[in-house]
Amino acid sequence: MSNDLYKELLPLATNLLQGVFNPPNYKADYKSHDLEDLKSKVYAQPKFDIYETDNHFVVLVDAPGLNKNDITSTVKADLTLTVSYTRSRNDSNDNKEYARSANEIRYGKFLRVITLPNMVNVEDVSSSYSNGVIRFQFGKKFSKEIEVSMV
Repeated sequence: MSNDLYKELLPLATNLLQGVFNPPNYKADYKSHDLEDLKSKVYAQPKFDIYETDNHFVVLVDAPGLNKNDITSTVKADLTLTVSYTRSRNDSNDNKEYARSANEIRYGKFLRVITLPNMVNVEDVSSSYSNGVIRFQFGKKFSKEIEVSMV
């Protein structure tokens, strides 16, 4: 590899790998939620997907290895969905010394505040937890058409 190419690629590779070896400090905008204590101890934000069907919005939140009783969620009138949980390590081999070890699974506190689309009806929501994914289904608000007659 030429020296010039190396000098050009090194900063890019360093920036790319920095997030892997030094996880980012998640300081998202949590608006006016009563989560100050929890927010200060959050380790990471779980990943999520959101999609729209004809009659619903569906939010999927990644939460592997939990019991549904470990998960706390709230929906507020300001169209925010808050999901939090703690994943603990339940490994009886924690005190053993290993010749080699790799640890990529994250443990600790997780928190995600998701701003929902304006058409979400926060009073029409259901949720379930299956195969490590929390599923929220929200009904849509449909605007009514009002016919205006000319006088």
